[in-house]
Amino acid sequence: MLSKLLKRSSTYKALDREAYYDALASKFSDPALASGWINSHTQFSRFQVLSMLSDFTGSSVLDLGCGVGTFVEYLRQENLSCDYMGVDSSSKMIESARKRFPDKVFKQIDFLNEDFFMESDYVIASGLLSYRVPDPNAFLESSIYKMFRMASKGLAFNCLSSVNDESSRLMSFDPSEVFNLCRQWTPYVSLHHHYLLNDFTVYMYPFHQ
Repeated sequence: MLSKLLKRSSTYKALDREAYYDALASKFSDPALASGWINSHTQFSRFQVLSMLSDFTGSSVLDLGCGVGTFVEYLRQENLSCDYMGVDSSSKMIESARKRFPDKVFKQIDFLNEDFFMESDYVIASGLLSYRVPDPNAFLESSIYKMFRMASKGLAFNCLSSVNDESSRLMSFDPSEVFNLCRQWTPYVSLHHHYLLNDFTVYMYPFHQ
């Protein structure tokens, strides 16, 4: 099953997604809009919950789907010093992130590429699982599995909640189903659905905190 999940993740090519986010990064100067968010308030609300995964100080943090790197701005605002790396499949996003934060490492990589694997203390993903794909449930399962394998201490990711109306471009998931899915890999899972109506965040740990 595990090897099938790894191979399954590579079947979701990012060409359409890359074009969509490249266009956003080229069109908008506002970092939140350039990353596909409604505004900076909702973006930072998500960041706040993601950062509650653990104390990132002195740890390595891998930001998957980093967009234009705005999580770095949040980390600095909260005085959280860590070994940060951002990864995104959009060349325009990465170009903008490098200009905004030249002291941080950003790489243009398709997370779903079968050959990509990078271990980090903590892995976070904000919005990575929102862009619609042909088989959402298979995509979700393979993506979570891969992210969790990369996180030696903890993983935090968010999804759009199924309590929200469906979008033609974005996809949402049932929070309870995602919670149960994650428990097949670890019993140390927590679900947070208190900060925005249409969004929830999941924490996964490989061991008891």
